[in-house]
Amino acid sequence: MAEPDGQPRAPRVVDRFLRALGAGPEGKRLAGGSAGSFALKLTSIGAAFLTTYVLTNTIGAAGYGAYAYAIGWVYLLMIPALIGLDRLLLREIPVLVKRADWPRLRGLLRRSHQVVIALSLLIGAVVAAAALAAGPVLDTVTPEMLRTLAVAMIALPLYAVLRLRQTILLARDRVIASQLGELLILPGLGLVIVAALALAAPDSLTPVAAVLAMAVSALAGIVVLVMLARGTSPPELRARRPAFMHREWLTAAVPMLLVAGMQVLNQRVDILIVGTMLGAEKAGIYAVANRGALLLMLAFFAVNQPLAPVVSSLYEERNHARLQNLITRATRVMLLLAAPAAVVLIAFATPFLSLFGPEFVAGREPLIIIAAAEVIVIGFGSVSTLLLMTGHERAAAFGAGFSALLNIALNLLLIPRFGMVGAAWALAVGQTVAVATMSAIVRRRLGINSTPFGRTL
Repeated sequence: MAEPDGQPRAPRVVDRFLRALGAGPEGKRLAGGSAGSFALKLTSIGAAFLTTYVLTNTIGAAGYGAYAYAIGWVYLLMIPALIGLDRLLLREIPVLVKRADWPRLRGLLRRSHQVVIALSLLIGAVVAAAALAAGPVLDTVTPEMLRTLAVAMIALPLYAVLRLRQTILLARDRVIASQLGELLILPGLGLVIVAALALAAPDSLTPVAAVLAMAVSALAGIVVLVMLARGTSPPELRARRPAFMHREWLTAAVPMLLVAGMQVLNQRVDILIVGTMLGAEKAGIYAVANRGALLLMLAFFAVNQPLAPVVSSLYEERNHARLQNLITRATRVMLLLAAPAAVVLIAFATPFLSLFGPEFVAGREPLIIIAAAEVIVIGFGSVSTLLLMTGHERAAAFGAGFSALLNIALNLLLIPRFGMVGAAWALAVGQTVAVATMSAIVRRRLGINSTPFGRTL
């Protein structure tokens, strides 16, 4: 069922709970969008865990580690391929539509696709050639890891375009539709392909086959999002000649690129360094522990996705009181959902990890460390979204950049001595420093308290 403006309506119980996010139509829209996002994210995580379960029980920890290592590189390289254009679109589309600036909007959409496709193909080709030509750099980086990495570059342009199409729909307030590709089609179809291979021909299910399954799923997701976007563009947009503001867009996109890059580094660099220093098996065990802790971010992602365009609109209207109200209540809801889940996950860490195989129980301590850190991160609220959606990209880049450098330094320092536990501590410290720094910047620049202790209406 939908509201009169077309926004999906939250289920009654969820709607009552999430209406506390904010007053007025923005809060009502966000409640519906968050409920839908939560359901989609839950489905996505369920499919991802089933895929992980099938892979770990078919190709083992080392095979899964090679797969996770390759996919980690895809997500990392997707950042320079997007060069911040996804964040720029999310901020600019609502503003340009409100101003009816159709020439600039058409130019931004066209150039974004051209640049992202060209860059992702170029980066993918260079990395694939380097991986195929190089021998093992270290004894821990096996030929299977390099081979899987090379094949994974096929998925890079597909993942990048999928993210771009998702952002365009999200910026147009199509919250649920925007996430169908990345949260439903990609993990769902990937699971179907991987499970079919495991049942019909288990010997053919290799890390390379798993990566190719994800590439096919990403392509299907793009097709679905393109079909959903048909007929949603205003007639004025097609009738106008595109206007290109390259210098302005580049000036805004580069800091967003830095923020996005630093965030992905914080999320993925530990897996990449663990794989490089400790080998595929340890990378596989650590990746499962890391992914388990990410369950706690479900509420954060569900609320944060529809939050971004609402923040942009309220800031454009200079409605400070409602923006503060929205942020405070959003953080309280996210924390209220995440904290009890963290207690359960930590208490049952061993049986949870044993689902993937007895060797994965070795990831218990990293899982506990990362889970505790995620609760702290959620408690600081949507600081990155606040800075990016209000024109403070450089401040966000500074906070995320400092965090990423600290994370990398700690990984290089701690992993040789403490192994996977060192990687977990590096991630925990890096993420905590990032959100604490950006929360202080938000309070100073915007006068917004991003924590649960801000004022409400």
